[in-house]
Amino acid sequence: YYLHIKRRHPSADQHQGHKKMLFFLTYFSRNLQDAIALKLVKRVFQPNERLGFDTSSYSFYIIDQGKADLQLSRTHFNKLLYKTLRTINKEPQKDKLGVTSNLFGFTSVLLRKRVQLTALSKEFIVTYELEQKDFDELVSQYPADFETVCQLRDNILQNDFPESY
Repeated sequence: YYLHIKRRHPSADQHQGHKKMLFFLTYFSRNLQDAIALKLVKRVFQPNERLGFDTSSYSFYIIDQGKADLQLSRTHFNKLLYKTLRTINKEPQKDKLGVTSNLFGFTSVLLRKRVQLTALSKEFIVTYELEQKDFDELVSQYPADFETVCQLRDNILQNDFPESY
């Protein structure tokens, strides 16, 4: 009896979900936000798997479900060491109106180079990935957004945020 729920088209639901996760792109145009939402690729990571560890390409990830540790990586006597900086996509505290970041890899995509950060999944996580080549291709279609990307890149380079993600 009660299973008669009216459903919208699944891809419309998925597109809406992407739009919700893209709040970090608010400084870009609506056209670019829509274009990015359509290009995102869903990827699931297992516990203790590293995101963005492919050295041949850069991607940014929007973590939809699950948590990951943002870690600073450095080499010490030829051994790779990791220090956890914070948790990505943790639930905001009840009394605070906080939005916790669910993004990883945006800086390396903007700068087009590896940053010394990695994300380690703490559980099964569902992410949406956008590769740098797709991001660059989309941004190049919108001159105002290209200008914004250049300003963001300059800000990151001038401030040299170690925790930038």
